[in-house]
Amino acid sequence: MCCFLDKRISEGLRDVTVFLRTIFMADKEIFLLRHGDTGRHGVYIGSTDVCLSPKGIQQVCATGALLRRSQKFDRILCSPLLRCRQSWQQLQLDLPLCVDELLKEVDFGDWEGKSFT
Repeated sequence: MCCFLDKRISEGLRDVTVFLRTIFMADKEIFLLRHGDTGRHGVYIGSTDVCLSPKGIQQVCATGALLRRSQKFDRILCSPLLRCRQSWQQLQLDLPLCVDELLKEVDFGDWEGKSFT
């Protein structure tokens, strides 16, 4: 659920979402899941290929247990970066992984690896 400052934007997005769901995904749902924690807080790491931290592995394992009990998935799409592929492994959803370069995180250029502050 998203909050928008401008009610017109919110209503417009809701209308588009309803339209797309009706036309293209009448009986489908899309779940978006972010990779687990990397331990790299306060630093731009968009395209930097870092692994999950122990905390991140624990987060994804817990999420996987919940998803295995409550959902059935047809496909999993994933960024090629290590932290995302590790997250898929830890989910243990028994589905092949479809790695897609188009899902790769943004490259922050000269800011990559630098502190937010």
